[in-house]
Amino acid sequence: MDIAIRVEGLSKRYGGIPALKDVSFKVGRGQIFGYLGPNGAGKTTTIKILLDLINRDGGVVEVLGFDPMFDRREVLSRVGYTPELPSLPKFLNGIEFLILSARMSGLSYSEAKSRARYLLDLVGLSSDAKKKIGKYSKGMMQKLSIANALISSPELLILDEPTLGMDPIGRAEVRDIILEVNKMGVTVFLSSHLLGEVERICNHVALIRKGEIIFTGELNEMIKLAGGEIILVVTLDKPIPGLEDKLLKLDYVTRVTSDGNKYRIVTSGDEHRAEISKLISEAGGLILEMKTERLDLETAFIKLIGRGRRR
Repeated sequence: MDIAIRVEGLSKRYGGIPALKDVSFKVGRGQIFGYLGPNGAGKTTTIKILLDLINRDGGVVEVLGFDPMFDRREVLSRVGYTPELPSLPKFLNGIEFLILSARMSGLSYSEAKSRARYLLDLVGLSSDAKKKIGKYSKGMMQKLSIANALISSPELLILDEPTLGMDPIGRAEVRDIILEVNKMGVTVFLSSHLLGEVERICNHVALIRKGEIIFTGELNEMIKLAGGEIILVVTLDKPIPGLEDKLLKLDYVTRVTSDGNKYRIVTSGDEHRAEISKLISEAGGLILEMKTERLDLETAFIKLIGRGRRR
């Protein structure tokens, strides 16, 4: 895996109080990576170290192959960043602000204007381009902040709680922006305490609690580690009489429902695809499709946070 962010043994203390303790994780290029944890867990402190806004006390940090402590200019020229609470000049309108930002990034006026218009369209603010930022809603300011982070066409976009305080429509719009940016080849590092936001767009996550990483990996693996449940949705060529009862005899199957030739099989701890496929085949069923759905991810999150288990 080509690595965009590598963090090993990272530590940080504030006045002798540990904020980060032996934090380690990796973010692959092209991923939308979720950095998940409750408020005060150390997410923003980690981001500030990635951007060399504060010094670390120990550990290894590489961002796009550079150590931000020693190669700050190289890192910042390749990374876009949106803070948790963006502070934008309220006396400017949207396009004025982006043009100014683009000019400060080294673009000519014509290039800056073109880039600003493109980004306003990307984040859905074209119709509000000439509205004063002071009159923007919370969601509009957050989207403008994301546009600003994309001014210099970064390889990596770091977002700190990008949907904080937004309504469901605004959160959905920001998710769509993140997915679109990722399609362009930009790696996204998304920090959030909102499980639903991370679940919808991230496959890989790191879970941090009180400054310690207690899990890093795929979301499905997080469910397994917490002892959560997984749903297998199996579509057969035809309904099989009595198949539900046969499946329920398996120790790891907790529930089975069916709708015609489609079966929803709830398993504990793991998928058990091979064993279930064998049983269905022996019962005379032909599997047309088998896919996994996550179940009870919130419960898995609470379990891991509550017990502080490490992975």
